[in-house]
Order: sequence, then structure tokens, then C-alpha cells
Amino acid sequence: MLKTIIVISLIGIILLLGATVTLVFLNLNQEILAKVVVGVLIGIVTVFTMIFFSLEENSVEKKFSTMVLFNQEEKLPANVLNVTKFAPDAQLIAALGRSTKDGIKPDITKSINEQESIRYLEELIQYKLIRDIATIQKTEWKVGIYKTPQDITMKTAISSLVRPSDLIEVNGEKVLEAFSKNSFSKGDRQFWLHKDPLPAANITLLLPRGTEIVVDDLRSPEGKVDKERIILSKKNYFRIEILIELLIGGVPIPKDIILPESEKGKCRQYLFVVSMKADFDRITSKSPLSVEYRKWAEWLFKEIEEINSNQ
Repeated sequence: MLKTIIVISLIGIILLLGATVTLVFLNLNQEILAKVVVGVLIGIVTVFTMIFFSLEENSVEKKFSTMVLFNQEEKLPANVLNVTKFAPDAQLIAALGRSTKDGIKPDITKSINEQESIRYLEELIQYKLIRDIATIQKTEWKVGIYKTPQDITMKTAISSLVRPSDLIEVNGEKVLEAFSKNSFSKGDRQFWLHKDPLPAANITLLLPRGTEIVVDDLRSPEGKVDKERIILSKKNYFRIEILIELLIGGVPIPKDIILPESEKGKCRQYLFVVSMKADFDRITSKSPLSVEYRKWAEWLFKEIEEINSNQ
């Protein structure tokens, strides 16, 4: 029905335009020309106003909490022996936090204070999230962890990938450059630079064409780092901001988590809030690409929460 109305309207516009041009041509003089200019100007202003005020800024938001188990003596993530809903990715976090390059751990020593430990853990989550974004978009299979009244069960499911039409692979070197100030990218270069004979086996970051990556932190007026941040933005289309900040730290770990004998009594849990927000520009808010980007952001936020949330 809508297509029929549009076609009929276009035919009417063409006929009316033809009649108008004929009248102007037959009666052309300065007075008629002035009226044509004024009429065209009024028409353009009217169309511009109608379109502009039909557009609106919109956003997508999601927030969740995630837990890191921290060995307060070693000043490193705890080596968790089981997988639970409370700490679904604890083993990967431990591997990333303890990763080495040429025998050197990330920039951390046993002499760091509590505030430095918190920043260390925020940086660890920051790095893991960009890793998750890469992994989520590369595979159609995902493993879910579900807590039942009886036990913890693992389920595998097919993930419905949501991909904008202009999604492209970001060079691994570019990702590592953006995360150059993050300690954990230094021991995980192989993840981004590995080249498998089977291209499908390579993990690469997929982002809409023209997306810029910014990795930084937010500081208080006193210069103290309060939050770590990832920004993914494409000019005139979207700005995605992911913030990581401490909720509560140094509390006893859940009873369901199993630790090696050597780490029992030394570990505490730190809870962090991950806030994700995607803002979409007004001037392109109804373009086909913006519609795709919104659906992509909603899906991406949902997948990130499923992997990391301790709820």
C-alpha cells in the first residue's frame, strides 16, 4: 500500500513539475523568475524542516556486574579450578592476568597497594572485553553456564550473529596499538597476530568500516584513576562507550568456587560494574546503516553481558 502511494505521489510530482516548467518558460520575466526562486526556497526549507524534525538521537544502554578473584599475596588473579555462574570466565581471566612474554609478567609487582591492585584488575577486564568482542563475532557457537537447583550445568547453543553490512576485519596490529598502554595486551600478542592456514580459525576484531578505537581512563580531579574505558566510534553514526569501575572489593569468595590448596585463604573477590552505552547521531538516525548499527549494538551488549555477568 505504501509503495503504491509513493508511486502515485511521484507521478503527480513529475506531472506538476512539468506543468510548472512549461508555465515559467512561456511567461519568463524577472517577476516570474523571482517567484520561482522564492517558491523553490520555501519548498526546500519545508522539506528540510520536515526531515530534520523527524530525526532524533537515540541510544542503547546495558549495565552488569562481573567478578574477579584476586590472590592478595601474589597480586595476581586466582587460579580457579571450576567454572561457576558466579565467575564464568575466571579461568580465562587467570590465564590473561598471569600471561607472560619472554618470562616477564605484566607490569605488576608484589609491592603494589590496594588502589594499584584495583586499577590492575580494571585494566584486565578492559582488555578481556575487547577480546570478547572479537571472539563473539567470529563464532556461531557459544557455551552457556546455567545454575540449576541441583548443580552447575554447561550448555552449548548456536548464537544468531548480528552483523552490519559494512563490517570489516581490523588489523591485529591496530588493536594492539590501541591497547598499547594496557599491560595485558603485551603477553597476548599471539591472539591477534596468529595466522592459521584455515582463515576461519583466525580470531580478528570485526567492526563497521571507519570505526575508531580509543582506550583510556577517567581520572578524578586529584588525578586518581576511577574508571577504565573503551570507545568505539564512527563519525556521524555512533559512539559506543564501555566503562569499568569498582563496585566493592576485598570480600570473601563464594563457597562454590574451588581453589588450589596453595591459594586457599589468600584470595578475595572484587566486584566491578561494566556500563555500556551506544549513542547514535541524529542526522543519520533513520538511515539503513544506523538501523543495522543499533541492532548490532543491542546484540553485542547482550552477548558481552552473558559471558561476563556474575548474576
